[in-house]
Amino acid sequence: MTTTLASPAVTRFGYVAALDAELARIGQISLDAFEERYCPVPSLESPPCDPTTARFWNLFSRAPEELLRLQIAEALDTLLPQGAAPTIPDATLDALLHLWDTFQELYQTHGQYEADHWMEEWNALVAFTQFHPLLMLISQWDDWEGQRLLTLRGLRFETGQELLTWLEEDSALRVELFNKQQETDWHFSRRGVEEMSTEDALAQGRQHRLHELHRFLTGHYGIHSDFRLTDEETMLLRQNGFVVSQRLGGKSFGDLYYHLFNNDLPVFVTIDSLLHAWHHSFDAILMEVEETRLKPVLEEILTGMSRQLPLAQQEYGQGVLSESLLDADYFLAVALSLLRGESAPTQFGQGRRVALTLLSCAEERLETFSLFGCDREVDFSQFKPRGHYEKSEELKH
Repeated sequence: MTTTLASPAVTRFGYVAALDAELARIGQISLDAFEERYCPVPSLESPPCDPTTARFWNLFSRAPEELLRLQIAEALDTLLPQGAAPTIPDATLDALLHLWDTFQELYQTHGQYEADHWMEEWNALVAFTQFHPLLMLISQWDDWEGQRLLTLRGLRFETGQELLTWLEEDSALRVELFNKQQETDWHFSRRGVEEMSTEDALAQGRQHRLHELHRFLTGHYGIHSDFRLTDEETMLLRQNGFVVSQRLGGKSFGDLYYHLFNNDLPVFVTIDSLLHAWHHSFDAILMEVEETRLKPVLEEILTGMSRQLPLAQQEYGQGVLSESLLDADYFLAVALSLLRGESAPTQFGQGRRVALTLLSCAEERLETFSLFGCDREVDFSQFKPRGHYEKSEELKH
């Protein structure tokens, strides 16, 4: 392997020859030798965990709303009593209805804040529901009324799915009463509601109620990501055993891992994501070092070199190095200007020359000019801050 650089001016100092000699000494290393030397840990023949233990590992092609209902039904199962008795005894419903009727009478007679005993009756009503998990669910989540409680008489819910169906029937009735001209408990803005069709508004209202029910039961909103594959993606999955979908991509590895985990799907953490996280840590460390250490030191070095130029001119300014001293003054002034974000003074009155170069940087020009006795072609678009240099005001210059 031989290193070849186009510009003869670069080779005059012997760097290329030294690099070629070092490469010849080291020699090339084969891929097998690299793996044996630097990757002693053998690759795994299979995943270290069983992906089928994830709750919905084989249901990723189901609609999010279906999976959400499965989760809700499982949570509702825990609220249902075991045995042959009705879900809520008639005596319990009768006592609760009596409290409800009393509360309604006081509310209509005295208003919401007129009588202390109104709140006492309401608190008694709420406290009564704490004795029965299902009543607590209905009273706290569904804004129930006395007439709705009558439909519970004699009912027995065998499964959480049956209870969910009953709750959704109630939600459907409430959504049908949805008024597009008013603010409602569906948390739509007035403008957003007015722009919706009735069908879309009702569908979004039902979906919101499902998420609210899931949050009430579990403490979080649950499934909200759609990982269903298209027909073409499904065909590739069956053909190759895997499929990469750019359509389902996210803004980061962590973002996708979170949504997969939150949807109870298997999370496969790849090496590239670990390297990406490591690189971000390294990048943050490098930014801090550059901001707090390297930039101040670099400015100190450039300023010190620039201050020595008048003394160097006194000693060498009349000889062969006179032009090089002017170039050094210009070179250091441009570097200081870029570092500070403003034009830096020169020692030998070359402000216009520096200003033209800074303009070339700003306009990202490709120019050829003479410096230190050589014609140099410079692509000033490479001076544009990129990567983490765009994230820091200190490092943009």
